[in-house]
Amino acid sequence: LRQEVFIMQMISYFKSIFPADVTWLNTYEIQATGPDTGLIETITSAQDIDNLKKAPGYVSLRQLFIDRYGPADSDKFKAAQDKFCRSLAGYSVVMWILMLRDRHNGNLMLDDAGHYFHIDFGFVLGHSTGKQIGGLVECSPFKMTAEYLELLDGVGSPVYQKFCDA
Repeated sequence: LRQEVFIMQMISYFKSIFPADVTWLNTYEIQATGPDTGLIETITSAQDIDNLKKAPGYVSLRQLFIDRYGPADSDKFKAAQDKFCRSLAGYSVVMWILMLRDRHNGNLMLDDAGHYFHIDFGFVLGHSTGKQIGGLVECSPFKMTAEYLELLDGVGSPVYQKFCDA
């Protein structure tokens, strides 16, 4: 859990130096109480993407945003899309700098406002807290899926360009 504390301290530091109008990073409290024990703040307004995708009727992240926030041309949708874009940009940089790995959908969260954020930092800076299965963990510098691109309106869109400029 001490590694989790360290990574959250780094995310807090990045949050303090990244421009708030360009990126968004979520921080939450983690307190190590021993070598393998501790407390992690509960985040009640978010779900992991894995569970969202398993929900009945799930089609895509874009459709989820339309269902939650209204039509793609509505102000509410655009505000949530902007929050997703800024948080995806911030966490992409964090992933790259800290070499975060093991970024499966159970470790990726989406909050009620549309922000994207990461939890569970067991694979970082080339180290892992447990056994690696097959000896390999993904090596991409950050996670960009087809669903993320679709939610950003595709390559070349103004929203995608905002992500790239961040």
